[in-house]
Amino acid sequence: MPECTYLEFSIRTDATMDAERMVRNVGRALDCAFEKGYHLETPAWITKFLGMEIHLYEWRGIENARIFRLHGRINRKKYSATQQGEEVKFSKTIIDRQVIDLLGMQGAGTWRTPSKADIAAEISYGS
Repeated sequence: MPECTYLEFSIRTDATMDAERMVRNVGRALDCAFEKGYHLETPAWITKFLGMEIHLYEWRGIENARIFRLHGRINRKKYSATQQGEEVKFSKTIIDRQVIDLLGMQGAGTWRTPSKADIAAEISYGS
């Protein structure tokens, strides 16, 4: 069975500006162009690179504070088999720190990996 190591990240920042400005800053830092779309049913800015689908959108965090969520994941269905039809075994590499560092160095704000408390608040908001 062929193996595929894929990249994934999920990071947050406080919403200190409007979404359009954040999209411009993040797009410039990552050298990509976002377009309007959806993450599940949530309006989001989306792009693709390195086989990942990237989503940027505003959400609510701890104490209902405005935040931006930025995450990238591969479409596992798309890459679940080789061109010859062989099933692929996946291995994940988390690149939160690398994306955080890149965004910071390029002036796109201060980002963080979400804590368990962040995630719990986000889930509560989405419910």
